[in-house]
Amino acid sequence: MWRRWRPEPCRPSSDPGGSATNEGRCRNSRFPHHGRVKDEQMKAHKYRTEQMVSMTPNRARATPKGRFEITRLLPLEHGNYQYRIRSVIDGHERIVLESELS
Repeated sequence: MWRRWRPEPCRPSSDPGGSATNEGRCRNSRFPHHGRVKDEQMKAHKYRTEQMVSMTPNRARATPKGRFEITRLLPLEHGNYQYRIRSVIDGHERIVLESELS
């Protein structure tokens, strides 16, 4: 009977100080990325739900001036987090990138 190949469990480096090359890496050379967390996953949303924000003016998008309330946090899109916001003045909802908020 054939056995399925399984990777060895990840073991930390034997170096107690942890060198820069081995830090966060597995000793298993076939899977050097195993056990590392991407920088994008470590970054958190800058704003939270129910927080009041304003949008930076954008010529391509006709948005009314005023305050907006964040109603939902959305995932990354093109390296920026997205938010669903609602205008306090007219109640219109739209999706914007984090870089468009201030």
